[in-house]
Amino acid sequence: MLIKVGAEPRYLAVGAGSVWVTSYDSGDVYRIDPTTDKVVQRIAVGPGPQGISVDRHGVHVDAASGRVAGRVRTGPQTRGIAVGAGGAWVATSAGSTLSHVVRR
Repeated sequence: MLIKVGAEPRYLAVGAGSVWVTSYDSGDVYRIDPTTDKVVQRIAVGPGPQGISVDRHGVHVDAASGRVAGRVRTGPQTRGIAVGAGGAWVATSAGSTLSHVVRR
């Protein structure tokens, strides 16, 4: 089954009962219902989203409302995001950094 999403889909996450994918060119995050394989929500997050993670609280994009709940600046060229062990972890290739983002 092919699911049509925005141009340049790059990063995926699974959580809150959905599959999430970023579209680099459109600046959107698409929420897909895995039982129907249909896009159920398109969330504008701004140009070039570089990564995505979903936890039960919907830290940056609130999973319940679909709204952008906050933005965090990290180093350029995000390559990976994980949630756990006290926050979100963001790996970037430019500058070779790892950021630990803690929700306060």
